[in-house]
Amino acid sequence: MRRIAAGVVLIRLFGLSSNDRAEIIANAINEHTNELLGAFTVISSKSIRIRKIT
Repeated sequence: MRRIAAGVVLIRLFGLSSNDRAEIIANAINEHTNELLGAFTVISSKSIRIRKIT
């Protein structure tokens, strides 16, 4: 059975404080809310990559 994902987020924030991680994640979600649904997203300290799941 094939399942449909609402979206996947991979968080790659090594070596940062918990507060810095939380801020980066919150900003990414707030700025890209509409793009995250149905996408594979990678959040790193320097970039956010969003690719639609087909």
